[in-house]
Amino acid sequence: MAEQGVLPAPARDPVWRRIGQWGRRHAMGVYALQLSVLALLIVAVPYSLIEIPAGHVGVLWLRFFGGTVTDDSYAEGLKVIFPWDEMVLYDARLQNTARYYDTISSNGLSMEVDIAVRYRINRDAVGALHKLVGPRYDEVLVFPEIGSYARDYISRYTPEQLYSANRAFIQAQILKQMRADGGASLRGQGVHEKLVDVEDVLIRGVKLPSRVEDAIERKVEQHQAVLEYDFRIARETKEAERKRIEAEGVRDFQEAVAGQITDEYLRLRGIEATMALSTARNSKIIVLGGGEGLPLIFNTASGAKAPDVLPVDPAWAGDEAAPEGAPADPSGRSPIPTLPPRSP
Repeated sequence: MAEQGVLPAPARDPVWRRIGQWGRRHAMGVYALQLSVLALLIVAVPYSLIEIPAGHVGVLWLRFFGGTVTDDSYAEGLKVIFPWDEMVLYDARLQNTARYYDTISSNGLSMEVDIAVRYRINRDAVGALHKLVGPRYDEVLVFPEIGSYARDYISRYTPEQLYSANRAFIQAQILKQMRADGGASLRGQGVHEKLVDVEDVLIRGVKLPSRVEDAIERKVEQHQAVLEYDFRIARETKEAERKRIEAEGVRDFQEAVAGQITDEYLRLRGIEATMALSTARNSKIIVLGGGEGLPLIFNTASGAKAPDVLPVDPAWAGDEAAPEGAPADPSGRSPIPTLPPRSP
């Protein structure tokens, strides 16, 4: 029981009730704070969520903690960073770009050479590449060095040599130089590895003054014509050698069989030739003589019907009179018969 004259202590309200009362008293300020936080999130989220597409790498730049991160890079995917930092993307896939370079040949002739370069960045050194060179590394680092090496090597040759196999040699030399000394100017700045890897160098074309190009083309044409004539001479020489060997073979054969050829042998060969002609498609009429001569062949039109082999009446082969109407043989020995027309 409380002592007389002492008032009791007031009861304390719960914390949530006091917060609610404070919120009702400062409702406008609370609403303004919520809207500010929401707007800040809407603005900051695009700068905090970074999407790195396929074939790319990211380099992080810290605003308050040392700048560019050179010892690490970010691979593909979705990355979260602070909105005040920056993520720079680099294409790590193989690149192919062509440039025209003004060069001078060994004889002082101006030329325009079209050179294509295939290259890619070094993923492990992309941070140093971003810090020392930047996104335009191809225009700052790759193409100026390619042009320098190209002018150096092309100046050792004439335009005619560039149209020949020396072009491949020049390409190989430029590529070798780029792989060995590419980016050498940056090695004194703490870079111990290559920033860009050059895969290949291709000389796609050489543009000369029109009169020089015409002269070179005529020279090449004449050179090919000389080679053609050399080939013709060699071919005719081989042909003459072949004919000489063939003639020697025929001569040797004739000398070997000259004393052994008899009338019976010639008659046998004539019979064999007659049998072959009787079965040929291009012979039409074959008349066999009864004397010592070979057969007579008439109307050997191409594609004619297979011939009939007609024997000659033995009575015509002697000195007897020929049938009426038969033409006389110019030799006076035997008449040539006139065959009756065949019925269709």
